[in-house]
Amino acid sequence: MTQQTPSVCMFLFFYKLPSDNMIKVNKELCKGCNICTEFCPFKVYEQSKKPNKKGVRLPTPKHEERCTKCGLCALMCPDQAIRVEEKEE
Repeated sequence: MTQQTPSVCMFLFFYKLPSDNMIKVNKELCKGCNICTEFCPFKVYEQSKKPNKKGVRLPTPKHEERCTKCGLCALMCPDQAIRVEEKEE
């Protein structure tokens, strides 16, 4: 019998960082696949209701206060359209 390792999502659930972050979605690079929406363990993103000028419904960070800066959204984005940065003061 093999021992299973804890999933990344469970680790991130218990390891919360302060939410002093700024999520940026590059509207030019994003194709609206919403992989970030699916993979975010804290459901930070929601798909926009209105399409942009390309007809794409972009992901928008609706619950930025939930973000733990894990970077999973940026890592999973096939277009490298997401950046998670520290908030500027």
